[in-house]
Amino acid sequence: LIRLEHHEEPWDDYATIVLRNNDLAVGNLGGYYVDIGYGAQTASGLDYSSASRLWVTETQAVTAVGELYVIFKLGGKMRILREQRIQLGWSPLEGGNYTATQGQLTGLTIYGILELLIETTLATETGYAFTLDALGSQDDGFINTFVPRPNNKDTEGNLIGFRPKDGDTYATFIQRLMQNTKCKLMAGAGLTFKIVYPQATDAVNERYYS
Repeated sequence: LIRLEHHEEPWDDYATIVLRNNDLAVGNLGGYYVDIGYGAQTASGLDYSSASRLWVTETQAVTAVGELYVIFKLGGKMRILREQRIQLGWSPLEGGNYTATQGQLTGLTIYGILELLIETTLATETGYAFTLDALGSQDDGFINTFVPRPNNKDTEGNLIGFRPKDGDTYATFIQRLMQNTKCKLMAGAGLTFKIVYPQATDAVNERYYS
């Protein structure tokens, strides 16, 4: 391992890994995934937590000063949300039509919509078995109560209520959805997503001392 640069941002996650490959032992790993772990080497062994999963999206071979290197570009679950167009079909208001998938948002809370998008729609479109952790204690009193789309249509048959816009990715749609709550969507380890409700009174999970 020559270099590892890893970014975890609110709506993006990506990394670059550089390996020495003089013996050509490292082949094309496009599509493979990596679970990076961060922590400490302690007297009782490695104590670490896994970061959100990353997939190899690009591979490059580079030669320099008699050495052969392979460079991997990786992207994570948040990057998939940024790049994947949301497939909940809908028609312009003039048509007054909507698909059955679009209608599934009706009557759901914010958390219910997130659960549908991540565990059903996104998982079906990408082939990955994404899951959303149970809300538990991370409820701000609004995310699992407020229903942003109470109806499908008005009395004239036009679509009403909160819904995806033409060209929305999962990220852009979910960002607008989360503006209605104090909670945040985070990418957890493996294929999981989770909801967090940051508060000043939150306890420290773990402390490390030099």
